[in-house]
Amino acid sequence: MTESSRTGGASHAPRWVLLAATLIAASLMALPTVAADPGPSVNHAFATYDTGRVRIVLPSAQPSVELFQDANNSVNALLTATDVVELDPVGGGYNVVASAMPTLASAFNGSRPSASTGPWALSLAANLAVRPTTGPFWNTTANSGRTPGASFGFAELRVDLAPGASTSSGSSLLVGWTVSNWPLAQPDDLVGVVFSFGASSAPTTQSCTTDTVLLAPSCGGTTLGQNQVSWNGGLVGVEADGNSGAVSSVGWSPSVTNGSAAPAVSGARLDPAGGVDLVLAGPQGPTAATGSLSFDLYAPSVPFVPTAIVGSGPVYLIAASVAMGAALGGFVIYRERDERIRREL
Repeated sequence: MTESSRTGGASHAPRWVLLAATLIAASLMALPTVAADPGPSVNHAFATYDTGRVRIVLPSAQPSVELFQDANNSVNALLTATDVVELDPVGGGYNVVASAMPTLASAFNGSRPSASTGPWALSLAANLAVRPTTGPFWNTTANSGRTPGASFGFAELRVDLAPGASTSSGSSLLVGWTVSNWPLAQPDDLVGVVFSFGASSAPTTQSCTTDTVLLAPSCGGTTLGQNQVSWNGGLVGVEADGNSGAVSSVGWSPSVTNGSAAPAVSGARLDPAGGVDLVLAGPQGPTAATGSLSFDLYAPSVPFVPTAIVGSGPVYLIAASVAMGAALGGFVIYRERDERIRREL
């Protein structure tokens, strides 16, 4: 009878161990969990679209677009229309005749292109003040020497965005531009758009003479060096390369822009302030100058990343304290019960 009572008291030990283990598990379950990085964290973006591999983000109503890998948003690239220019050939380069700056527009009007049949597309349009400008375009110093004058008219810049090719290597965005009503322009005058391009962790830029969208490397060419401007001469794109290969590219050959005509003028240089400057220009024609390019981000397939526990230091401390306190309390109660049974014996 006595042995039975002792055994009965000891049988309560697994219950307290189970209680402590349950509390520990519940505390850990209360911590937040997260799987692989779901994409960029952009508050109140003007527009976004996910291709399934790459997220397209327009932070505001401006012709500036970012591409982020869905699997790792630290891999990203940015393309921004920074200038609209009229160029005049001079020797092996160009002078600027007139210019207009998209960044001076408070906002562009956004709409869906009427001819679009895809799941997502966006047009941005704004009237820009055009100013006469004199001086060389892209000399080799940070100060280009361009001198703008007072506005003498307005022109419309429209930028059209639509998803392009998407493969196991990544996704692309088709970017089309139209400049209309350029003041005092003749049909043969060269009017185009200047873009700023950059990619994360990509210290090297290739000037491409061949361009195949989303095949790494996407281009064959040479490294673009400091104080170097690459003009025409078969230039069909640029590629930003990291230590492991291609990160992002911009191309404008018909093979990557769904057959759109190649620009009459194309140029690339490393911007002294960082990134790459691009200019694409063509004849004004009877009513407008147009062009297009493909903006690509490489996002190859990656292995699944298991869910990981994440949380702040205080959350971990509180959870651990609760679990340890519960376990200790259970142990003390069990020991007191065991001693009481021993005394009764």
